[in-house]
Amino acid sequence: MPETRNAAGLERLTVGNMDCRTVKDAHFKLIRQVSGIPDDFLSDTFDFGKLSSGGGKGGDVMARSSDGKYFVKQLNDGDAHSLLRDEFLSEYVRLVSGGSTLICKIAAVFEHATLGRFIAMANCLPAYINSWSGLYDLKGSADDKILIEDGVQVPEAHKRFWNIDLVVCEATGCNKGVPFARKQYVKGKGQAYDTPIYVTKEQKAYILKLMQQDVAFFTRFGLMDYSMIVGVYRPPPGFTQQALEHSISHLHSIPHASHYKGDMTVLFVGIIDFLQVGPICEDSSI
Repeated sequence: MPETRNAAGLERLTVGNMDCRTVKDAHFKLIRQVSGIPDDFLSDTFDFGKLSSGGGKGGDVMARSSDGKYFVKQLNDGDAHSLLRDEFLSEYVRLVSGGSTLICKIAAVFEHATLGRFIAMANCLPAYINSWSGLYDLKGSADDKILIEDGVQVPEAHKRFWNIDLVVCEATGCNKGVPFARKQYVKGKGQAYDTPIYVTKEQKAYILKLMQQDVAFFTRFGLMDYSMIVGVYRPPPGFTQQALEHSISHLHSIPHASHYKGDMTVLFVGIIDFLQVGPICEDSSI
C-alpha cells in the first residue's frame, strides 16, 4: 500500500509488507527532507521477522534494514514519553536538521498493528564499511565496551545477579569458573575505556564542541544513559580519499581522517540511546 500524506506529514508508512500508522510525522518529515531520506525508505528494505533482542538492558527488539542504512527498534513507554513531547521534538528536529550534531537522526515513529510502536533511525556509521578496525560503545564509565576488534565481533557476555557461580568466581579471582567469552568481554571493556583515539587538534576541538552542545541538550530535558558510537576504519593504502568521499552522507556525522605514526585512520562518531530519563545526566569525554 503506498504512503498517504497530509499537510502535517505521512499518515501511513509502508514498512516491509506492513502498512503502519505514523506518530507525529509532522516533525520527522522535516528530518527526512533535509537528510535526503525518501518516504519509502523502509518499504523494500525491512523485515519484521528479523527483529531480535538488541542486547540492551531494556530488552527492546530491533533489526537493521537490508541496505544497512537504518535501524528499527521497539519504542517502549518510557522512551516514547521522552521522545514524543512536543517541546522536545521541536528542539530535537531543529538540532539534527541543522547538521552540526553527533545525535543520530530519527526518521519516523510508527505503529505496527500487533507489535506496537517502533522508532526508525539512521545508522550513525556508513553502511558500506563491513570491516571495522575498532567499533566502540562508550559512556566514559565502566560500561564502555568493544563491539568489534580488528574486524571480529566481540560477543557480549554479561554477568547477571542470578548467575551466582560466575559472580563468586569473579569476586574471588577464581578465573577457572569464568567462561572464555566472559573473560574476553571484560578485557574488551577495559580496553574500550583506555584505548586512545587519534585525531588532529582541529578535529578534537570540533568533536568536543558538538559533544558539549549535545550533552547540554540532553541535560536540559533530563536525559541520561546515552552512548557514543565510535567507529575506526583503516582504508587500504591509497584509498583514504576515496573512503572519505564515499562516506559523505546526511545520515551520519562527517568522517575524520588522521595520520599517526604511519597509521592512517578514518573516524566516525555518533550518539545513540538518548531517550532514558533519570535524575542524573551523564557526562562524556574523548
